[in-house]
Amino acid sequence: MIAILTNEPARALGDKVRQNQAEAGKDPHGTNRHLLCAITMKFGCPKSDEGAIGLVFMYKVFVGDEAKWTKQMHDQYGETVRLGPDRLTCTTPQGWKDISGHRIGGRQENGKDPKSVLPEHNGKYSLATVFDVKENPRQRKVFTHAFSDKALRLREPLIRQFVDKLIGNITKAISNDPEVRFDAVKLYNYTNFDIIGEITFGEPLGLLDTSEYTPWIYAIFSNLKRLAFLRFNLEFPAFGAVIRAPTPRKVMEDARDHFGDSATRVDKRLAKGTKGDKPDFWELTLSKRKDYLTQGQMYANSSTFMIAGTETTATLISRLTSLLLKHPDQMEKVKEEVLPYLSACFEEALRVYPPVPTTLFRVTPASGADIDGNWVAPNTRIVISIYSANYSERNFKNAK
Repeated sequence: MIAILTNEPARALGDKVRQNQAEAGKDPHGTNRHLLCAITMKFGCPKSDEGAIGLVFMYKVFVGDEAKWTKQMHDQYGETVRLGPDRLTCTTPQGWKDISGHRIGGRQENGKDPKSVLPEHNGKYSLATVFDVKENPRQRKVFTHAFSDKALRLREPLIRQFVDKLIGNITKAISNDPEVRFDAVKLYNYTNFDIIGEITFGEPLGLLDTSEYTPWIYAIFSNLKRLAFLRFNLEFPAFGAVIRAPTPRKVMEDARDHFGDSATRVDKRLAKGTKGDKPDFWELTLSKRKDYLTQGQMYANSSTFMIAGTETTATLISRLTSLLLKHPDQMEKVKEEVLPYLSACFEEALRVYPPVPTTLFRVTPASGADIDGNWVAPNTRIVISIYSANYSERNFKNAK
């Protein structure tokens, strides 16, 4: 890390930022930008124009190279790196706690960065994306029971039902053709989508029965591409027309269809009420905290659950399968010692191939924040690069 300013001068500059904000009603992205640049100069940074660095970063996001490029920056400049005049990325364990931790004592929480999260098609934010400091904890409380250990145990028979069906399908295919080949990624996706469909909407999607993706599932995959386009547009609204022009129309249509289908399924599920016969999200949520979510928020969260709980899990299991097949000794040990060793293997697969390579950007509060022993100015956008942290020799021995 390049130390140009000590904490005390940095705090003094931060006080000046806040004073100017109070007097002029402007944020560091306007006339106070040079002060924020001065404060963040103590962190390592590529030698280029400040604005150009931010543009390069968003270009890497746009083309899908964010994780690897950010790791290159950390390898060259250290554990905390500037990726623009108001953007920092960190890889330390303490930094993770300081950036993403909840409010403790007098310390304010770093809220989600509004420029890094997107609403659903109805304009509502889900549990994963809501950045309002009051709405975020409220939604967390709504889903507390649905994500509790007790709720997970209640769902175990349901999950086992789909796992048994997966194994049954594989066994049947092998009995018909001992030389049959499988697309493991698709099999894991079929299973995960059926499980999350049951948990989110009270009914499976039937993928394990048909062994085919539905148009709705293809729309979910397409929706992930849409996020990169829209995120770039949030950062540089002046380029909106330029960015929208090359965006495939089908990508936008698929995103709209995905949300519409999710909303229709939520309506169908809510019409059944809370009968206590299935431990899905809405049974466990509505029975405990009625009227805590609007219908629009339910739509937004169901759409998010279908993305966050499916492809990411299937990606992790696929990567773990690949790792074990490449290491037959470890595969044999997994067979003999299922729970403890398999859990360790999952942890290592998460490290080597994180399905989500970075956290959402956060924004430091008006008082600034201490991040890994360094004071960071107000309204600085901060993030943990999971991929970079996982491959850091400072965090893991023989990380590569």
